[in-house]
Amino acid sequence: VLFDFYKERVVDTLLAMTDIFRPLTAEDRRLVIAAVTRSACLPGEDIVRQGEQGQTMYIIKCGEVVVWVKGNDGARTDVARLGPGDFFGEVALATSRPRVATVTAVTGVELLEIPRPVIRDMAFKYPEIKDGLEKVIKERFIDTMRARHGVLVI
Repeated sequence: VLFDFYKERVVDTLLAMTDIFRPLTAEDRRLVIAAVTRSACLPGEDIVRQGEQGQTMYIIKCGEVVVWVKGNDGARTDVARLGPGDFFGEVALATSRPRVATVTAVTGVELLEIPRPVIRDMAFKYPEIKDGLEKVIKERFIDTMRARHGVLVI
């Protein structure tokens, strides 16, 4: 019981600290916590792959990932490195299009998986979450498209 309470507190704190979910009330964070799935990945493991369909957004609890794309020339281009409190998977989730990048664990990673209906409900209830997601999606989509066409190198 104490371990479950501790895990819920950690997830609650992570949601409260993640910029995009900061507007959530404590009660709404509890609703999100009830809907999330926790998962873990080993170093080198692909979490999502460019081109696949996505129904889930991820928040990194601990560890580090690299976001990369396969360019038009077939070469891999790293787009970003993300760590605790960062999120990914929102582009495919919001647009219902295939994933625009591959995300690979650099270290062992613990993740929170948030399904599409939860994100949709929170974005509807909190316009600031919707606006924040739209801004991030636009920036990330542009970055990945540039990388795929050989314009961006990180």
